[in-house]
Order: sequence, then structure tokens, then C-alpha cells
Amino acid sequence: MSQSYPTLTITRKLASDTPQARIVAATANDGEVDLATAPADLLMGVTRRAIAAGENGDVEFGGVVPLEYGAAVVPGERLTTDAVGRGVPATVGQQTIGNAWEGGALGTIGSVLLNPGEEP
Repeated sequence: MSQSYPTLTITRKLASDTPQARIVAATANDGEVDLATAPADLLMGVTRRAIAAGENGDVEFGGVVPLEYGAAVVPGERLTTDAVGRGVPATVGQQTIGNAWEGGALGTIGSVLLNPGEEP
């Protein structure tokens, strides 16, 4: 059950087509993000809506936001990205986007408390 909470939002240009509720990562271009595709990416936030390549769109970087899960997730688990920007459980040394606020299965739109960092 995904709910809406106050968030911190920034507008950024997207390097590629990015679906809603997906993790985005920094690119080498200032002011641009791209769909996250690997746990080593510098994870920056989550898209609220689908954004086309080259378009500016809102990226949530703080708060509790909807995120599509790419595997089974339990509440409180630290999440990283899969190859298509969905949240999956993180392991040691991977970049993380935050903690699952609620659990769910593959394809579930759950909620994540954004807190980017690295899993110790």
C-alpha cells in the first residue's frame, strides 16, 4: 500500500527514458541524471512520473517516496538498484537509495525512505 508523504524534489534533465517510481543516478553531465542500472552507480533519487529522454522532470531526493521493487523486499531493508532502476536488497559495499518503508514482492510499488549512501 503506497501512500503520499511530503518530499524534497528537484528538477533534472533525464539522459534516457525513465519510468515512474524508478531510481536514477548521477551522470558526468552537470544537472543530468539517468536511469540507474547497477549497484555501483551514484544513486541520487527516484522519479515520481515517467520522464522521456532529454526532458526535464521531477526527481525526489528526500522523504518517503513510491519505488517499484525488483525483488522481494522486507520493511527496513537497505535498497540498491537492479538493471532497470527498481529497488532490490543491498549487500555490503553497494550504493543504496534508502530503507524500505514497507515490504513487497517483485513488481510491487512500495515506499522507500530516501537516504542515499553505501551499505557498510
